[in-house]
Amino acid sequence: MTTESAAPLPSAGSIGAWILAARPQTLVVSAAPVLVAVAIAAQAVQPEPAAVAVCFAVAVLLQLCSNFANDWFDFVNGADSEARVGPARAAAAGLLTVGQLRTAVVLTIVLTGVAGIWLVSRGGWPILVAGIAAVVAAVAYTGGPIPLGYVGLGDVLVFVFFGPVAVIGTEWIVASRISPAIIPASIGLGLLSAAVLVVNNVRDAVNDRQVGKMTLPARFGATFGRLQYFVFVYAGIAGLALAVPGKAVWLPLLSLLPATVLVRRFLTTPAGPRLNPMLGSTARLLLLASILTAVATIFGH
Repeated sequence: MTTESAAPLPSAGSIGAWILAARPQTLVVSAAPVLVAVAIAAQAVQPEPAAVAVCFAVAVLLQLCSNFANDWFDFVNGADSEARVGPARAAAAGLLTVGQLRTAVVLTIVLTGVAGIWLVSRGGWPILVAGIAAVVAAVAYTGGPIPLGYVGLGDVLVFVFFGPVAVIGTEWIVASRISPAIIPASIGLGLLSAAVLVVNNVRDAVNDRQVGKMTLPARFGATFGRLQYFVFVYAGIAGLALAVPGKAVWLPLLSLLPATVLVRRFLTTPAGPRLNPMLGSTARLLLLASILTAVATIFGH
């Protein structure tokens, strides 16, 4: 397996192997929608700490479920071959077995369900429907008879479930309302979350095409993926800015500065392992824009 870094891998079955499979750098993507939604909800109610904590927990559990499932199914489907240029995967590197990853997926689904029961008691049947759909999407992205990520629908799934579903769902649970500001915020976060996936897809486009994983960059080329990134990043920040009241709009717009640096770097870096650092950088941009939006929402109201 080819990776950008020669750092030694953890031993098989170790805590380090599980951390590798969990991909902690991606957990930012799951936490950011809850952060922004709670800040918007706080304009109408005093958020209950328990509700906020459970929303964060469910978001992180769903991301972990997706990460473990991706590691499992990409290995079984042959997507994590020796030609892979991304960071090491636990199953492909022999650090965790398929059985261990399957158990982790089941466990995260059970824990999500337990926490979700409490959320459903607050938000009713819409939260039940959204929760079931989110669990199915987390597994179906790379699993099932027709893995949705293999037919170019990964961007849609990420946008929908890390944008409107997560953001609107959180405000509904915390404040029992859907405010006008939550709509552009949910679109902005969905687009920025999808931008993280685009980095992954452009990096792996050649190998994905060879193994039949037809992401949009694999199907239409790396140039198409770079255009996606450009649009998703700038439109995403614009969506967050539209959610901010009054003159505080300048705060989320500050994230345009690092965003422009990242966009220029992404447009000029060749596809392959040199794009690996862009994954973490884009996730950190998402977190920065989310924090700035939350602060602007709270103090600009």
